[in-house]
Amino acid sequence: MVSPRFLSCFPLPCSAKGAAFSSSLATGHSEPLLEDIVNRITRTSDRNSLSLVSKHLYTVKAAQRVAIRVGCGLHPATEALASLCFRFPNLQKVEIDYSGWTSSHGRQLDNQGLTLSSLRLNSAPAISSSGLLSVAVGCMSLSAFHLVDCMGVCSVEWLEYLGRDGSLEELVVKDCKGISQYDLLKWPSDIGFTQKGISTLIQSCPVRVFVVNGAYIFKDEGMKDLASVQFLEKLELLHCKRITDAGLSFIARAPRLINLTIRRCKNVTDDGMSELVRSQKLESLTIVGCRGISREGVLGAAKSVLYSAEIDNLDSLKGMKLSGLRQLYYPMDNLSEPLLAEIIKRIAKTSDRNSLSLVSKQLYTIDTEQRDAIHVGRGLHPATEALASLCSRFPNLWKVVIDYSGWISIHGKQLDNQGLLVLSSHCSSLTDLTLSFCSYIDDSGLGYLAYCKKLRSLRLNFAPAISSRGLLSVAVGCKSLCTFHLVDCMKIGSVEWLEYLGRAGSLEELVVKDCKGISQYDLLKFGPGFMKLQRFEYEINGNYWSSAARDPAYVAHYPYRYDICCDNMKELRLAHIVTEPEIGLRFLLGKCRALEKLWLEYVIGLTDNDAIALFQNCGSLTSVSLRLIPLFCDAIYFRTALTDDSLKALALYCPMLQILELTFTFCSEDYPSEIGFSQEGIVNLVQSCPIRVLMLNGANNFDDEGMKGLSSSRSLETLELVDCVFIGDVGMRSIARTPSLRNLTLRKCVCVTDNGVSELVHAQNLESLTIIGCHRISLKAVQGAARSVYYSAESEKHDSLKGMKMTRSSK
Repeated sequence: MVSPRFLSCFPLPCSAKGAAFSSSLATGHSEPLLEDIVNRITRTSDRNSLSLVSKHLYTVKAAQRVAIRVGCGLHPATEALASLCFRFPNLQKVEIDYSGWTSSHGRQLDNQGLTLSSLRLNSAPAISSSGLLSVAVGCMSLSAFHLVDCMGVCSVEWLEYLGRDGSLEELVVKDCKGISQYDLLKWPSDIGFTQKGISTLIQSCPVRVFVVNGAYIFKDEGMKDLASVQFLEKLELLHCKRITDAGLSFIARAPRLINLTIRRCKNVTDDGMSELVRSQKLESLTIVGCRGISREGVLGAAKSVLYSAEIDNLDSLKGMKLSGLRQLYYPMDNLSEPLLAEIIKRIAKTSDRNSLSLVSKQLYTIDTEQRDAIHVGRGLHPATEALASLCSRFPNLWKVVIDYSGWISIHGKQLDNQGLLVLSSHCSSLTDLTLSFCSYIDDSGLGYLAYCKKLRSLRLNFAPAISSRGLLSVAVGCKSLCTFHLVDCMKIGSVEWLEYLGRAGSLEELVVKDCKGISQYDLLKFGPGFMKLQRFEYEINGNYWSSAARDPAYVAHYPYRYDICCDNMKELRLAHIVTEPEIGLRFLLGKCRALEKLWLEYVIGLTDNDAIALFQNCGSLTSVSLRLIPLFCDAIYFRTALTDDSLKALALYCPMLQILELTFTFCSEDYPSEIGFSQEGIVNLVQSCPIRVLMLNGANNFDDEGMKGLSSSRSLETLELVDCVFIGDVGMRSIARTPSLRNLTLRKCVCVTDNGVSELVHAQNLESLTIIGCHRISLKAVQGAARSVYYSAESEKHDSLKGMKMTRSSK
């Protein structure tokens, strides 16, 4: 017998070294370490050899083995498989492959075998649809299913069952003659991409690489959307038949695109390549199988160009056989749900959100949960049922806009009272509701809103069937109401609802426009409600001065005051009202102390004393709009009611003023004195306050000298000149030097010509320039005057220029 010491003097063969090492390894190390070693050996034959070294390793291997692959060597098949399953109790993956099998190998495995979460059937000719149905019903955990070359499968009940179950995460069907693409439509998959949906997704995520293959829905409009993507660096277009040279002209402008591949796109030609040559942005360009593109056409299009005229097989195009498939190299599955929810929140346009929700079931579900607002109208058909469906799909709605503007009878029935019943019963979170041009909703329908206990905002725009009774039911039932708009509701007469809301004191915003049955004196019955009100608007259009209501509490020659407080009012707009001889709503001007924004538009009876008292009390004013018409003042002068005294008070007491509009209507250009403000007074105000935005409309007393005065303002950023007939080219030269001016609008300024615009072109300071109705300015002249230019030669109507409605529009 040879001693171990003698053996140590000679080098061992490799196999002996391995055995000795394995033996010492098996006996001298902990079981967790051995398990880790066994796990790191992937080759089956190596693991089998290692398990023979010791009983310890055999046991460890048996416990760790989670996958086996068997086939022709399994004999006798059933017994051998049972032995393997007994030996390896933790098997998760089994592959049974009889490729190359002949009868000399013995019997194949038969029905006596299988439980699983993944099943792959490759060339199983004896399996039919009934067998697959039994798998679908019995294997509740099935998540991956592959069918390849299974000719016995015809009907697709199994597919419908798996679709309803919803457990599958992976489905592959290849070369199964009995299963057509239309059969697969019975599977409720995420198929449903639209061009807009894909574009929205690419624009919403930082996609750097995008591959679109066989997407017949993707056209030049989609390429235009891709051109605005900030992150896209690599684009591959494969078998996209509807992309043309126009699409390439768009994509050539993509800011970061450096790699482009085009394969088998038959409608792209050398003309499209010329766009890429001109852009000189690409680092690499690959053209394969595009018959309209020549080798000469791609020269100079990129630093590196690969060209092949050979038309490759559709099967070789990324291994895809289904022509509708497109592949996006961005791991959407890896994005967390909060991130997807944030992406959806940032998409404001409803059509974009609808398109994006079709990209995947996950996005559809998140959009359903996140959608909190809808805007519907003429497309709602049948109206009540469609609204009920939307409310069921989006359970978290809090804002609903129903707008039937432009509706005619051929659009189908409008939403009626039943629609509001649906809203009140389905939308428990409803807080904001707008009804516009809803002619079939009356007091009964409005009564259902009393069940919307969370309703905080209600806007009614042209609701001809609603009367005071319906408004009272809302006032009584909706205790949380804080915003209320009434526009063109002609049936409203009595104001019990207004008195009730005033006593409740919940309203913070009240807007009443063109409601013939509600006079400014009726609004005084709102009384204590003014205390909490933060925003108030009242407007009457048409010939308001000839049919003004009278104040029943007015007594001639008796100086009375309304005992109403409105210290919280921040925004006030009074438009087209007569406050003479009665005071009416003009009393508000002496009561407001917290005003930040003020609009006084054609208020007859307004005086300098009113304006001065207002400005003295409102040091927080940041925005003032004054629209004035000439009247007989002091029975002598025919001019606008306010003078430079008001402007001086505004400059003195309102140091935070940033936005100013001065509009003069019906003032003759032959008599500049009809405007109570002087040019010097206007310039001094602009120079005294940090005014950023100035609009002068119909300022017939303002000329080039006044423009020179404005040019010294260091705060002025936006200037709009409307119907200023004495401002000319010299004025443009002055205003072009204004240090902070970035936005300029000229509307109906008839004395400004191309020469004046050339001063703006030379200055190169403007970001935007708008020219409307200035017939001495040409389109050619405005080119290059600003980064953004809008030009229209059409003249606007008087009402549009002055913000007036002399006649009421018929609905």
